[in-house]
Amino acid sequence: MASGNEVRAPVREVTLLYFVPDSSDAKLFARAAALTAAGYRLITIGFSRARYETGQKIAWQHVDLGRIGDGNYASRIRRLIGGTKTAVLLVMQLRRGGGATVLLARNLDMALLALVSRRLGRTRAPLIYEVLDIRRVMTAKGPLGSTLRWLERRVLAAARRLWISAPRFASDYFAKVQNFEGAWRLIENKLVQVAPQAPDALPTDRWVIGWFGTLRCARSLDILCSLAEALGPKLEIHMRGYPARIGADQFEAKIRPYPNIRYGGSYSPSDLPGMMAQVHFSWAFDYSDDWGNSRWLLPNRIYEAGYYERPSLADANHATGCEVLDKDLGWAFSEDICDNLHAFLSEIDLPTWNTKRTAIAAKDKSCFYAPGDIVALVEEVLEQ
Repeated sequence: MASGNEVRAPVREVTLLYFVPDSSDAKLFARAAALTAAGYRLITIGFSRARYETGQKIAWQHVDLGRIGDGNYASRIRRLIGGTKTAVLLVMQLRRGGGATVLLARNLDMALLALVSRRLGRTRAPLIYEVLDIRRVMTAKGPLGSTLRWLERRVLAAARRLWISAPRFASDYFAKVQNFEGAWRLIENKLVQVAPQAPDALPTDRWVIGWFGTLRCARSLDILCSLAEALGPKLEIHMRGYPARIGADQFEAKIRPYPNIRYGGSYSPSDLPGMMAQVHFSWAFDYSDDWGNSRWLLPNRIYEAGYYERPSLADANHATGCEVLDKDLGWAFSEDICDNLHAFLSEIDLPTWNTKRTAIAAKDKSCFYAPGDIVALVEEVLEQ
């Protein structure tokens, strides 16, 4: 079975029909590159959102169900219903074309569309249900939460495999909340597409923290602004990505008073080496869903930082912080986070940072980069 950096070509012609919540998501482009490089025929079907757009062009067959906004569930449901006929016709076309087909679906709404399409399209193609985050509504009390959990249990019963990105999703949600005892596969948020490492471009008179990705954590923003004010010229903070939940105007107003905070907007995967080359630390704190999801997840950031040899900063009480400590990927803090970070950044010296960076650089790149994992999952499902 292929794993890590090894990508095994499929032994037969296989079409992957991938139901996606956002066709402009940078993670989708990286996965598409890995899957097509492995020899699969890839077709995606789903929505698009303006927030992730980085100028990348879709280089595979894609069926667009329209554009939606964040949190607009009514619009999403209407578009899902409207897109059902399109999805069913596509599934029927693939069934008549012969060859093996595997359905992949990220998130519950896409998984439900995949199941309806499979049923009405009269195919027995196996389904892989992908979960990268647990939404708060999935643990909510009341009729909405109960209904969504019931629907998800139908998906879990019909799926050949559950694909999760963090072990605690299985133990703390699927086992405890959904009483799920079926087959699941852990595929961490490791890189599946990389660009060459860039030479260091680090200042010697201040520390630089990078907060990259989906900038959705208001508490992280507050802490970083407090640190920027307290440490002044001794600290510089680089932010890149989309300010989800916080709101672009509110985000920019929040950081405007601090000359040592730089916001560079959205970015593409090819920008990441240069971004990492300019920072000493990667910010891996997240409190946006501190009721559960933020405590359970293992984010892209720790793998990106590890691959490009940058220590991460994280909360010791979250799975991310435990991973950082267990794998010696940086430093983790608890309780008075802002005060502890202030003391840490005031006291740490360059030799200490270099020791940590050297330890990360010595790790095998497969700890952070594994394009073969998704291929192995697909082949595992096909062989079953």
